[in-house]
Amino acid sequence: MIERDTFVSDILDLLYAFHTEQRRVDFYAEKMNLSVKTLSRKVKDKLQVSIGQLIRQEIIKTSKKYLKIGMSVNEIARTLNFEEPNHFTAFFKQYVGVPPSDYPNPKVQ
Repeated sequence: MIERDTFVSDILDLLYAFHTEQRRVDFYAEKMNLSVKTLSRKVKDKLQVSIGQLIRQEIIKTSKKYLKIGMSVNEIARTLNFEEPNHFTAFFKQYVGVPPSDYPNPKVQ
């Protein structure tokens, strides 16, 4: 029987719930009742990525989902709390490799 890791479940649940509003590691550390250092170490040990990478991955995943359903770059930037649409565009391009306007949308057959 596989033991469920409640720490991993809890941090992933928090990221899913708050990534559109909060990108600060100290926010998640406080929610988990841990210091930033302890949270960072535990995430790295259990998931082999940094907490910052996890936050960015969740933002990218949500961005791609919104692009696929046809939301505009401006709408996505607003929804994900970027100060300006060009900040979102630069962020997306840095981590995905193409600007959101070039991200492939599913073709309607």
